[in-house]
Amino acid sequence: MKVTIRFFASMQDAAGVPMLKVDVREGATTSDVLEEVYRQFPQLEKYRTSCRSALNQDYLTEVVPVSDGDELALIPPTSGG
Repeated sequence: MKVTIRFFASMQDAAGVPMLKVDVREGATTSDVLEEVYRQFPQLEKYRTSCRSALNQDYLTEVVPVSDGDELALIPPTSGG
């Protein structure tokens, strides 16, 4: 299965790409996808506990299964004034 990952703001800068597609096994969850992202982009590890995730434009509050063609957006915390 392929899942599209979209990076935003400082996570996009750190990853060096706005998006990528990852292959995951059948039955994979959002947690499995995130582990693959952090494996491929260890520089994003610092965002692990603070970024928000949205699956197909719905914010996640728990681990859920992913399907082929899903889009997982990784959104870092924002600040400013």
